[in-house]
Amino acid sequence: MGLAVSWLLVGYATARQRLTPPRLQGRVTSATDVLINGPQTVSIALGALLIDLVDYRILLLSIAAVLLACGGVLGIRPRQAHDHRRQQAGRQLTAPDDQTT
Repeated sequence: MGLAVSWLLVGYATARQRLTPPRLQGRVTSATDVLINGPQTVSIALGALLIDLVDYRILLLSIAAVLLACGGVLGIRPRQAHDHRRQQAGRQLTAPDDQTT
């Protein structure tokens, strides 16, 4: 994940610089830095507060449960998407031709 973040940030910074007029570069850069780094700062503060209030073992079990639930959802979704595409393809093959002239 760390390698991908570098590529994303370089691409993002390049696009921002190319699409922003020179006279607005500083303002746009500052605003986007706040939007990107602000939530990270808040999440660190909330995490520190949470670890102070709740035992770390409970937090780890909660994280594990959420990750397993997400994995279960992601394990089901590809199958649903595949079934949906098959249904759509079947409808397209059996749909009557409405192009009458």
